[in-house]
Amino acid sequence: MLYDNSGRQRWFACGEDKRAAKRRHDQLSVELRKGDIVEPSRIKFEQYCTQWLHDYARVRLKQSTYKEYESYTRVHLVPFFGQLRLCDITSQKVQQYIALKADSLSAKTVRNHLVVMKKMMATAVDWQLLQRNPATAVTLPRVLQPEIAFLTPEQMHAMIDATPEESAPLIVLACLTGMRKGEIIGLKWDCIDFDAGTVTVKRSVYAALLQEPKSKRSVRVLPMPNALSDLLAIEFERLSPHQTAFVFGDGKVPMANSLPNRILARALQEAGLPSITFHGLRHSFVAAHIAAGTPMKAIQEMAGHASITTTMDRYGHLLPHTKEEAGRAIQDAIFGGQ
Repeated sequence: MLYDNSGRQRWFACGEDKRAAKRRHDQLSVELRKGDIVEPSRIKFEQYCTQWLHDYARVRLKQSTYKEYESYTRVHLVPFFGQLRLCDITSQKVQQYIALKADSLSAKTVRNHLVVMKKMMATAVDWQLLQRNPATAVTLPRVLQPEIAFLTPEQMHAMIDATPEESAPLIVLACLTGMRKGEIIGLKWDCIDFDAGTVTVKRSVYAALLQEPKSKRSVRVLPMPNALSDLLAIEFERLSPHQTAFVFGDGKVPMANSLPNRILARALQEAGLPSITFHGLRHSFVAAHIAAGTPMKAIQEMAGHASITTTMDRYGHLLPHTKEEAGRAIQDAIFGGQ
């Protein structure tokens, strides 16, 4: 038993060993004086969740991210944890949630749920509602990286040839810059610099909302090859748009999210090529650069990946050099090709 700064009695379980209890008593006395001990909150998870979404998520997160988090909490987290007090949510309970959801949802989706749960519990610690985050000491399901479907440069050429003239700028832009679909849909003419030969990525469209791209690395300046510059220049002369107009769409409103998919599907069918997603054009862009010997650091920067580790994890298997070739290369470097 201890007395806190207000004179109230505080009880803590310290075990049956007297020496260990004495050490724990002394430690807690120091923590009490410093104000480091947090009284576990008796607020229920459902109530806290509503408060967290309103006071933290709504203020801190992008609108699209907020909607995603709100959906995760409402559909999944609250039905499971809702009636538990915050202080009763243990790491074991969170692990039970993971095991339950892993039976019906993909590993990536379960991991997304845990991202939200960790943020919520971390905020509870910051708000001094909890002493520790119970969502950190858990084991997450393993995510298997799927095979990446992409086109060869020859296939991309055939696809572009099969694309209707009015849709060619969109498809060529995806192939030659590796931009994400949302970044392409959100592209405005103020981001096209014909003199410098560059395309600047600084906006994205997600769920019909215009927003900043997904990370700081996603904001980037990309080279605009002549084939792309010529197509966009023709469109610019034809439309004479205001700089704030969208490149694709009716100028004032961005193109519908599903339209690039339909344009791509028709072009692939016309060219007799295998079906890939629109995001597959981004993979095709990276694969073509790897085959051409572009340094991985340059590929990472053009793709807007958060780190080169991300680029290597996703595309390292496409690198042309095998371990045997690497072994011969270091031998040649040291022994002069003997």
